[in-house]
Amino acid sequence: MRNRLKMLIYIGILIFFSSGPLRAQAPYASEPFNGSLSIPGWYTDNFGPLQWPADGLGNQAVRLEACASSSSSSHCSSSTSGYGQETAVSICKGEIQHAGYQPGTGSGSGCIDNGNGMHEETWYRFHIRLAPGYLATPGTQNSIMEFHVDSKSESDAKSHGGGTAYSTEFNIIADGTSCSGSPAYCPTPGTNPRLFIQVPGGPTSNPKSAARFYPFASNSLLVDHWYDMVLHMIWDASPTVGYVQWWVDGTKMLDVHTPTLYTRSDGTWSYGESLGLYNYRHWASWSSSVDDENVIWGPTADSINFNPGGGGSTPPSAPPAPGSVSGNDSITASANVSWAASSDSAVSGYNVYRTTTSGSGYSSVGTTSGLSFSDNTVKVGTTYYYVVTSVANGVESPHSSEIQVNVSQ
Repeated sequence: MRNRLKMLIYIGILIFFSSGPLRAQAPYASEPFNGSLSIPGWYTDNFGPLQWPADGLGNQAVRLEACASSSSSSHCSSSTSGYGQETAVSICKGEIQHAGYQPGTGSGSGCIDNGNGMHEETWYRFHIRLAPGYLATPGTQNSIMEFHVDSKSESDAKSHGGGTAYSTEFNIIADGTSCSGSPAYCPTPGTNPRLFIQVPGGPTSNPKSAARFYPFASNSLLVDHWYDMVLHMIWDASPTVGYVQWWVDGTKMLDVHTPTLYTRSDGTWSYGESLGLYNYRHWASWSSSVDDENVIWGPTADSINFNPGGGGSTPPSAPPAPGSVSGNDSITASANVSWAASSDSAVSGYNVYRTTTSGSGYSSVGTTSGLSFSDNTVKVGTTYYYVVTSVANGVESPHSSEIQVNVSQ
């Protein structure tokens, strides 16, 4: 009898610990912002003692306030940015930058700014409110969350004429006249504000692989509303492996394959040197505040207490590559490339790439919705190699077969 009781207890323990619903994947970490910063590594930018307003849900939140400036030459506070007003809480802890990243060298404000990225999947969840009275500045310089790109990738992109490498970030865009000055100053707020996510990635040698915008509908921004945002990222430089899903208040707003990291000239991948929760904007004549209540990140949806539900969790597939690509040798400073229409009716356009080394080193030279493209940036006396891709539902196909075009005198 005693042995039988022991066996029943043992079986009960096994059932308890093996039961699916009772097993939860632990997150990497969670910062509740409940009156303090509890995880080592968080730091603050450009404001005094932290404010902890009530969130209306029985908890507290950290408030990031942007003060009002009286003129373009009289700013109300200092900023680490040379062209904008920045208040933020940020962290340089590895797993919140992107878990699994390889260490780099160098340190700005305690963040590794020359790290090397690697393939990694992470889920993020955070609660954010545009505080009562919030007004956005015109344009896209209204950041509320950012994975800041490393300095090495920024410099590499700039050296190729691509301006700079960009960060992955949640922003607010608003209509209106661009703010003038250096740094810019806005005397009046923007109109029709809406959320958008900026996702950069691709070769740093390609100026066109700067950033991709995914905006909400015009004038859809909610003020004094706690947004529940979930971000699912597969960090990868491949356009067919990198992956972004974005839910807002339980509704999926984005589901797309896209490069989410840069590939530098030396073949290494970009690195997120920090994650910041921001109230970052142009200098302005009015004050605005952003409240953050919670951020949590982990390896699975379960780890952040989120159920993605059905429908759409499978990423869209890539369309087939264009066929019958052809090009004619040219005796002028122009190369003409043509191809057959894709068999996928969802295809909305085509990207054209070229290189001077057959089979590698392709860079974008243009995009078109037609079935031909004239490249007017070629040099006489040079041989070029072209490939073409199809784009459908934001997903790019593999390269077409390569064709050669000789530009001679």
